[in-house]
Amino acid sequence: MKGLLVAIVLCIIIYSLFIFSINYLVISNIEKNNILIFTLLLSSISFLFGVIIAIYSSNKNCKRVDKWNLIRQGFRHVFYSLIGYLIVYYIRIIREPFLDIFGDKTLGYSIAQSFIIIMNSITATIINYYQSIEASCKIPQENIDKNLKKLDKYLNEKPKKMQEKKIIIRD
Repeated sequence: MKGLLVAIVLCIIIYSLFIFSINYLVISNIEKNNILIFTLLLSSISFLFGVIIAIYSSNKNCKRVDKWNLIRQGFRHVFYSLIGYLIVYYIRIIREPFLDIFGDKTLGYSIAQSFIIIMNSITATIINYYQSIEASCKIPQENIDKNLKKLDKYLNEKPKKMQEKKIIIRD
């Protein structure tokens, strides 16, 4: 549980810093294709974060990593992050409360984006954490069969009779 908490805190910090820095440093200086630039940058950061969380959870619990699982978890983070961004970008009723409170500028929009994207990413992080453990820490069937053969051999042996030690009773 401690490892999951670390992953969630990292998720909040990384996505908050990323969203605010992109909105203030990159998008405010560019006038065309804001959504395209933001989705490309968000996709790359989300993919890397998903892979890092999968590596972290696998190594923390069993010291093994499943490479296909890393890719799958990276794409899961991309999907959840982009869904959150598209919800904020296209559904006005979601972003309107943030814009009313913080203003209809970059700050209000950045807070709305970070809140929704972080909530979706926390969900993806929890799923990623536990599925990475399940996928990477699974024991291969060959090892199970090998260990079962050893166990069968041991159980099929007849128990050795212990020689009784005779106690001499003296008067």
